[in-house]
Amino acid sequence: MSSQSFTAHIAGNPNVPTIKEANVRSAPGTAPNVTVLFKAPVGTQNCRVLDVQPDPQGTNLNGKVFQWFRLLLPDNREGWVRDDLLQIIGDGRPFGYPSLSLAAYAFGLTRTAPAVAAPQPAVAAPQPA
Repeated sequence: MSSQSFTAHIAGNPNVPTIKEANVRSAPGTAPNVTVLFKAPVGTQNCRVLDVQPDPQGTNLNGKVFQWFRLLLPDNREGWVRDDLLQIIGDGRPFGYPSLSLAAYAFGLTRTAPAVAAPQPAVAAPQPA
């Protein structure tokens, strides 16, 4: 079975329905040196997830640190969008999310460290008799 690619949809924030656009930034975070490259309308779909990083300043809501998604939009523009504005779907395991067959609100999920193969113990060479 082939895995579904990991994509995001700019959905806005379900708690703030007046948001109609998402700021797409040059890097994760909202520090003064991070610029808004452009605004993407709510409803933009099929954005390929290229990377996910925790908020560099540790910005959080109720103790849950925001995650930033580097997205490739359908028009080939690229930038970073915060997880509270996204729904995600597909195989998120390489990024620390589950494999999702239905779209889920990204901020509502807990990201874990991506799985890495455990190192194998070294095998000692037999000693000569």
